[in-house]
Amino acid sequence: MDDDLRRVPRAALVDALRSVPPDAPTLCEGWQARHLAAHIVLRERAPQRIALGAVRGQDAAVALGDGADYEELIREVEEGPSPLSPMAWSARTNVLEFVVHALDVLRASDNPLVRDRELELTPGVRSMMWSSLLPILRIGGVRRAGRTAEVGIIVVVPHGPRSVVARGERSVVVTGPEEDLALVAMGRARHARVTVTGPPEAVAAFREAMDWPAA
Repeated sequence: MDDDLRRVPRAALVDALRSVPPDAPTLCEGWQARHLAAHIVLRERAPQRIALGAVRGQDAAVALGDGADYEELIREVEEGPSPLSPMAWSARTNVLEFVVHALDVLRASDNPLVRDRELELTPGVRSMMWSSLLPILRIGGVRRAGRTAEVGIIVVVPHGPRSVVARGERSVVVTGPEEDLALVAMGRARHARVTVTGPPEAVAAFREAMDWPAA
């Protein structure tokens, strides 16, 4: 399984980056595809440059992305960190981030052939994503939205696992594949291909609390 966790999410991100030009938009505000690629390179190969704070880290990614060859950046993402780097110690570290960043690239595209591309994820990767998602859903913005809307929240993967994120007298059910539930959890709900079902007033209140327009 560890080999899948190392290989599959990284391959999904690399494939997404190669499917768009360097100046393509992404779901990361202010970043083009080349900046996202540079962010990964810095994170894995020069973490001290982004450890100084989010703003400086963003500046470093923009500077590197603007100044480097895009294909070279992608090649460095594909190669990954040095075996001696702390970033290489755990195959689980990058699973959720790489899958979400792959969708950051694809879902922002104006080309439907790119935007509608599905990620090829193995059962092992999906299982790890689910395990990583649950803590974020239970303590992050989705749960806070449930409290604001005064609704319970249940997340469901079709033909897969389900979990109660928050309990309430009335509940909404958010259904979708792991990668789209990840977009919801990571503040990208507007671009997630999920369904929200439940009592109409509960669904409306939840969507409003999430700043998530009705489908």
